[in-house]
Amino acid sequence: MQGNIFFPFRGETSYRTVLKITDENSHSYEMYMIEKDGTKFLTMKTAYTKKSKG
Repeated sequence: MQGNIFFPFRGETSYRTVLKITDENSHSYEMYMIEKDGTKFLTMKTAYTKKSKG
């Protein structure tokens, strides 16, 4: 997913999110900010793992 977000301290910035499904028990979510010159940098990465039963 891509979009724009407004930050009071830096103005409008573009972002891109990526959802990676590794297997049925784990996935990750990443968010990248895109600078006006096209440079992308990772701002957040979260890993999810399903808790095993037992």
